[in-house]
Amino acid sequence: MALLTFYGDDSGKDNKTNVAVAGYVSDKPRWDAFGYRWQKLLDEEGVEVFHRTDMEGPPYHGEFKDWTKPRMKRVLREAHRIIRAARMRGWGNSVRVKAWRQIFPKSLKTVFGGTYGWCADACVTGVAKWANANDHWVTYIFEAGTKGRDEVDIAMKSLFNNPKDREKYRIADWGFAPKKGQGSGIQLQAADFIAYETFKYIDNQVAEGMRRKYRISARHLLDDQKDRVMYWGDDDLMQRLVNATEKSEIAPLLKPDVRIVKHRSQPEL
Repeated sequence: MALLTFYGDDSGKDNKTNVAVAGYVSDKPRWDAFGYRWQKLLDEEGVEVFHRTDMEGPPYHGEFKDWTKPRMKRVLREAHRIIRAARMRGWGNSVRVKAWRQIFPKSLKTVFGGTYGWCADACVTGVAKWANANDHWVTYIFEAGTKGRDEVDIAMKSLFNNPKDREKYRIADWGFAPKKGQGSGIQLQAADFIAYETFKYIDNQVAEGMRRKYRISARHLLDDQKDRVMYWGDDDLMQRLVNATEKSEIAPLLKPDVRIVKHRSQPEL
């Protein structure tokens, strides 16, 4: 039995097309190695936090507003290498906001808190199936300063406070931390990357139709053998609701039909 830690973050806005919650799980030695290598890269580049939204461009934003495209590509390649070396598994879940609000009754909306809470619950469900198969227990740490923080809090409480759910989903503990400053978890910056790619994939290719090609940055970051990035469409949500009602469970172990396309090789970014 191993005690692992999942670091999670959210992306998107619930007044837009969709939202996403995603993160990575790994053991302490790998997360410690990640922290050392990540901080070294931050120091070398003179950056406080690698915030993936600000790194999208050009033009870039925040701490990266004066960066050139070659510099950004070089840093992203190295950041992706550090993440891939550290994570054991990655999970991301996204949902179309309008569909979720139309399909789910008020009682379940209260349980999950909202779309962010729903996606966090779906991540826990995915992690739990893997953790049970490998006899792991997992501590969940989510980013403290995000829009979806309160919804994630509601969803996690509903699982953790029920002894049967806590055992079934292998939840050792859970909480929130900032990405920088006192009590921070630098590993949350890795979660920021997979959450952003989960959101962009759905935003570009699913929620509004096939608007853009599959992102090279996502192909470079994600591994089809280790990462599961999923989108809950209208039919998936309806089926989840039916099963939850029939089984009288809050978070049955179900899978959505849509997942990210296979990419067995890591392309050049």
